[in-house]
Amino acid sequence: MNVAILGSGQIGTDLLIKLSKLSEFKVILVSGRREDSPGLKMAKEMDISTSTSGIDGILALKELDVLIDCTSAAD
Repeated sequence: MNVAILGSGQIGTDLLIKLSKLSEFKVILVSGRREDSPGLKMAKEMDISTSTSGIDGILALKELDVLIDCTSAAD
């Protein structure tokens, strides 16, 4: 299943690590707001696409099966 993660802070980064260990899931995009966030840095190191456009970066995806929202409650 192709997965996108919305939120590139601690929660999104933790999920990225866990999903990368499971063969059933392929993270195809991590989207956040800050270029220097931990999740975006890690995704780039893993050759996973990134976006700083938040949800707009995800809405453009064609091959998405699952979107996981890892943003804070305030966002």
